[in-house]
Amino acid sequence: MVLNLKKIGQIFKHSKDFEQGRGNIRKGMSNFVVALDGSGDFDDIKDAINSLSSTGGSIYIKEGTYIFDLIILPNKPLKLAGTGFATILKSSATGAGILGFIDLSTNNPNDVILDNLNIDGSDISKTGIFISSSSNVRIENCWVHNFIQVGILSDGGISRNTIQNCKIYSNGAGNAGEAGIWWTNRNAIIINNWIYNNNGEGIEVASDFCLISGNDITGNSKKGISLNAVSDKNRIIGNYVVGNTTGQIIDAGSNNHQNGASGTTNLTLDDLIIIA
Repeated sequence: MVLNLKKIGQIFKHSKDFEQGRGNIRKGMSNFVVALDGSGDFDDIKDAINSLSSTGGSIYIKEGTYIFDLIILPNKPLKLAGTGFATILKSSATGAGILGFIDLSTNNPNDVILDNLNIDGSDISKTGIFISSSSNVRIENCWVHNFIQVGILSDGGISRNTIQNCKIYSNGAGNAGEAGIWWTNRNAIIINNWIYNNNGEGIEVASDFCLISGNDITGNSKKGISLNAVSDKNRIIGNYVVGNTTGQIIDAGSNNHQNGASGTTNLTLDDLIIIA
């Protein structure tokens, strides 16, 4: 049931029959709604993305399992938001080369938000989310899992990108040595995530000026956090790192830890919460 109260705007964001209708801006809400039950503007996420204007916009994806090969995001500001774990974006095909299942590397869009999405690689797609030179990308409240190489991959650029409040798990089944997160963009914020049971590193960092804080990193088959030799001036603060097979935190670069130590592979419990 949808209520239309006198002198009060439509209060439900799921209906396409309010404000000015299909395709028009919905104040404080989505430009388009995607739904498999016919209650939205589209039943296909790609069609909704392609219908946005050149200035971009927001797409709300209702519950359901949306199966496709990959999505190449256009070069425009964009928000894709789901309902949470019940909005499932599921891979149908082996990853096309280096492209991610959700690909930001082809067009390098800035100002992208991925929120409340369950992103499932089906153990056949290579990489979940691939970012290259995009800036101001926010991946929030998402589940990223079952990709055969990397859950979230970045490659170069000065990013100011954020990953927060996500669960990143069970990636790397086809190629041990990859990671839950493989990060080379500068100035990133990776906070308050649960990164677990990946076949490889929890987080691999080859970048500068990133903040890695408040993450729970457990049960990965290699190291919990690996900062390689080119990483510099990253801040590693207040993570919980336990039960990773080949090491908890290894810093081969020059990075700042909570008590001021840097460039050491022998971190103390004053630096972070580490349990070998």
